[in-house]
Amino acid sequence: MNYQKTRVSQLQAAVIESSFSSTGSTPYTRRTRKPVCTHCHMEGHNKLHCEFGQCLPAQYCNLLEKQPDEKKNLANMEKQLKVEEGKLARLEEELQAKAAAAASVQNRFSYKVRDMVIDSCPETYLITTKDGRSVEKLHAINRDSTKLEKLCKGKPPRVNVGNDPTAFRGGC
Repeated sequence: MNYQKTRVSQLQAAVIESSFSSTGSTPYTRRTRKPVCTHCHMEGHNKLHCEFGQCLPAQYCNLLEKQPDEKKNLANMEKQLKVEEGKLARLEEELQAKAAAAASVQNRFSYKVRDMVIDSCPETYLITTKDGRSVEKLHAINRDSTKLEKLCKGKPPRVNVGNDPTAFRGGC
């Protein structure tokens, strides 16, 4: 996702850079009577007396319409920017959905009583592998936590507390 944000930032910078700031020279306007060079697009001379050479970057003359290649390039960069922003928006939505799903798991009854169920009878809910690791039997844990949820009417039981008859008492 950081790549997407970086890519969008790069494209935004390129679009801004291509928005062509003024260089001190102004293109031919109706108010001035000076000729405008068709070669470099600067005012005050014509193509025959041009000392500057052909105007390749539009930033030099500030006339995007005289630079079809740059105009096309700018349009492509703007399209690409929109595509990248769309990808970024979809990734952010996906991240928010996953974060909401992760938060909802912690509020589920089965998640809250999982440790109590396992601690009540580890032989029933854990398998010991050859290398000594314990692996949970998810089917058994989920089955019994669902039964417990029905019995407790959706409220997690309290842990074994003294002589409290409503407290959770595990056992095999």
